[in-house]
Amino acid sequence: MPPTTSKREHSLQRPTVIKRFEDYLKRNNLKLTPQRQQVFEKVFSTNEHFSAERLYELLREEEGDGVSRATVYRALEVLAKGGFVETLETGRGEVLYEHKGPNHHDHMVCVECSKIEEFHDERIEELQERAAEAIGFVIVSHVHRLTGLCRACAAQNGSSKQDG
Repeated sequence: MPPTTSKREHSLQRPTVIKRFEDYLKRNNLKLTPQRQQVFEKVFSTNEHFSAERLYELLREEEGDGVSRATVYRALEVLAKGGFVETLETGRGEVLYEHKGPNHHDHMVCVECSKIEEFHDERIEELQERAAEAIGFVIVSHVHRLTGLCRACAAQNGSSKQDG
């Protein structure tokens, strides 16, 4: 099966995720404050990759009680520790977030414009499993990120491959 790219179409069952989040908070002696709830809702309402600053901007655009920048960073830390969001290092000193969905995918990150393409290739997944199995390694999770130039940046730079 050839690799596929996607625009993050996740069919998360919202009540299930909210319940898991509430249970996680209780187990860790944390409260579901209105601010945490607001951050959680915004994170799970987008299917894009976002920085903490971008999330803060989106939350500021909403009516009602505001959420401070520090609260956004702390809430994202809680969501990441709980396994509700994943972080993605862009290679340019920026950390992006995305909520976890039901389908595993990997990332291609453009080093020029920071565009992110998601892809999934069952052949890569199978090779990773076989390599781990061959040495008795049990995979718990993995992150696969390719860095290079997207089509537009490669065309602008006059190359189809990055040197290196």
